[in-house]
Amino acid sequence: MIPLEVRRQDGSIKQIDMTLLTRLAKGTGEIRTVRRATLAFSTEIDAFVGLSSAAPDIRGNSEGDSYGVSDEYVGRVYR
Repeated sequence: MIPLEVRRQDGSIKQIDMTLLTRLAKGTGEIRTVRRATLAFSTEIDAFVGLSSAAPDIRGNSEGDSYGVSDEYVGRVYR
């Protein structure tokens, strides 16, 4: 299990298992427009999840972000 905290649309934070995510698409999301994003689906919370990460800094570290997205967002951004 690789734990991942996801901020849901209602503002709550839910911990899920990242290894159980199903990747659906890659692209650039609207929430963090300067970052590459991956759209995934979590069966644990029955919701779409956006995953993004910033470019690595000089030490190779990269800040990541995970957030729940709506069906409308998925259709508009990833078509």
